[in-house]
Amino acid sequence: MYGQELKDSLQHLIEHFEEEAVPDYGRYVKEPARANKNGVQYIPRRVANPRVLAGIAIVGALTALSLVWGIKKTLQG
Repeated sequence: MYGQELKDSLQHLIEHFEEEAVPDYGRYVKEPARANKNGVQYIPRRVANPRVLAGIAIVGALTALSLVWGIKKTLQG
């Protein structure tokens, strides 16, 4: 990429940086790592991926419903 395409793309990035370049979640979204002349002094705690947590919750709910349905069916017949 070069010339006018590069200029247009950089201008687009400048205008839409928060939406396109900053992640929604992650270790460094809310606070940065800190370092000084001695090296890294602080690294924020890991942050769980909300999509993975939602997936685990859905799978757990479906498993529980399946178990309840299976037990109910077994008791009925």
